[in-house]
Amino acid sequence: MTQSPVDVGWVAQPDGRGTIDIIWSCLLTVFVCCWTIVHPSIAEPGCSARHKFLDKTICLAIAAMAPEVIVFISWTDYMEARGLTRRLSVEPHVGANWTMTHSFFAQMGGFSVSSTSRADASKAGWVGATTILALVNDGRMDPSEIPTRPTIEDKGKADSLVKVVALVQALWLLVQCIARAVQHLPITTIEIATVAYIPCAVLISFFWWHKPMDVNEPIPLHLLPVAVQQILNNNNNNNKASTSPDDIATSTTVQTYGYTAYPLARESAATVLSVLERINLWGLLTVFFCLLFGGVHCLAWNFHFPTPTERLLWRICSLVISFSIPGSWLLSNIIVIAMEWTFPSLWYDFIHGSEYRETSGWFPSYPFHRLIHGTGLGLYVIARMYLVVEMFSSLRSQPDGVYKTVEWTNFWPHG
Repeated sequence: MTQSPVDVGWVAQPDGRGTIDIIWSCLLTVFVCCWTIVHPSIAEPGCSARHKFLDKTICLAIAAMAPEVIVFISWTDYMEARGLTRRLSVEPHVGANWTMTHSFFAQMGGFSVSSTSRADASKAGWVGATTILALVNDGRMDPSEIPTRPTIEDKGKADSLVKVVALVQALWLLVQCIARAVQHLPITTIEIATVAYIPCAVLISFFWWHKPMDVNEPIPLHLLPVAVQQILNNNNNNNKASTSPDDIATSTTVQTYGYTAYPLARESAATVLSVLERINLWGLLTVFFCLLFGGVHCLAWNFHFPTPTERLLWRICSLVISFSIPGSWLLSNIIVIAMEWTFPSLWYDFIHGSEYRETSGWFPSYPFHRLIHGTGLGLYVIARMYLVVEMFSSLRSQPDGVYKTVEWTNFWPHG
């Protein structure tokens, strides 16, 4: 029996495309996209380089497995930074020089308080933008202490050119896939799965464009000695880490926040766990992110697979990562509405006889929310793991057209 000339397995590197070319091109694109778009906050001063590298590596793994998480974090950072910039840009003392870069830098723990030494800054923690504004308005800090935008950007390890190069690398893969589709050349599942990262990478790059990257140390803001001692005493009385930018500053008290060893990894974990709670109105934007990432996987609906079962599982899992989490949110809210309308007295007894905690200003979260949402999250993880395995496994049997290169000259008009 001879092997079918249509389906081929591993193909060594020829003059055109080989299996290893496809794999390395896709892996490089995912790595470049994820590594260059991940912007961790400032870690605890004195934290080792190993801890910082591990924090970014963990976030790289999260971005590779579930880029929607990083998209959501970058979007919330962007919305908070934009709000801070609008508020501070109209202030007479700091408005002229305050930019989006300043707001991002303040959110990531970039400003600390100090009298003369770095140790004071590390001990006092970091202060947010509204605290800086209050200190300036109270006359406890000279506005010239606020660094300029170029000074903050110089603290980062990547400039706009690096981000543009990463996006060009990703968009080049997208152009190749579109060209292959136009010329009716087969596309592999690993290429489609890689293309799914591109809209996420574009969104993250847009949201974090003005956020400094890989900053190791905060910029100390030198205050009057009385103000510094006041802040140090306040921080000792309330030494709890926080990521909220809504700090409080008055003429008698200043709120500071402690640094953590793995800032972005902790924020990513908190974002994942927030899926278990009842969704609020802002969180509904996550539905769009899920549909975007999962929808691209659905483009491989009729692709070639080694077996019909694998094609069916790919279709199911593509739908699962698109709808499992949004569907669980929808189901839990339908249950709440149905119970409130159908059995109002029973529902009233339930909510007053069970423990629940308020997770937002709009919606309370009940125990069954975690059960339903946890099921949706579990289905997402299982489906995502299958898709990752299948994108490599399917390369064992592909149409021979997969290894044909695009004829770019066909796109040029001929005279």
